[in-house]
Amino acid sequence: MSEAEENKPVITMTETVKLSIPIQINGVTTDRLVMRRPKLKDFRNASKMAGKDQEEQEIRLFCILTDCAPSDLEELDYADYGKLQNAFQHMVKG
Repeated sequence: MSEAEENKPVITMTETVKLSIPIQINGVTTDRLVMRRPKLKDFRNASKMAGKDQEEQEIRLFCILTDCAPSDLEELDYADYGKLQNAFQHMVKG
């Protein structure tokens, strides 16, 4: 393996976020959220749903990527929401 291949970033297709405080997603209590890697259409769809409100765009995008309703995601502990943001940043950097 060449040095360039060894230094190539690993592309992550999903990130599992362990929640500090379990929440209900689609009626099921869970302590984890699985976020998939975003596609361009996900950004476009979130933008259409939220308009120009950037905070709402992010929430809608995370709902698309985790397959949960906004009302479920809004119940996240704020520290857990930060973990979700970090997982998202990790995926889009790779």
